[in-house]
Amino acid sequence: MKQMAVGRVVARSNVLIVNERIVSFMLQQSSAEPVLTRAEKRVLSLVSQSKTNREIAASLRISPATVKRHLENILRKLGVRNRLEAAIYHLSMVGSCAPSKSDCPLVEWRKWHDNERNGPIGR
Repeated sequence: MKQMAVGRVVARSNVLIVNERIVSFMLQQSSAEPVLTRAEKRVLSLVSQSKTNREIAASLRISPATVKRHLENILRKLGVRNRLEAAIYHLSMVGSCAPSKSDCPLVEWRKWHDNERNGPIGR
């Protein structure tokens, strides 16, 4: 049986055997929601509570520089420009809004943001 290894993919007689972790990674990358680390989620939650970098650092017992790095990663992964947009994005995800979510301005912002990010090239 002829075998060819490319990374973690092995081909055997026209059948691909793919490492489970690669499939999981590929599914995460193709999902609509950005994948944030546990630390980034904690930072984002505190940003949504209007906490400063120093307050977040004290709360999580990490340095302000680490908070800044997490925030940079969050902004990049969510495709937002600043901490305010990140906070709005987070609040729209956790549903802290009006009882009727269709009337929620956060949900409307999220729809607009997703359309802008996934819209035509050159936008």
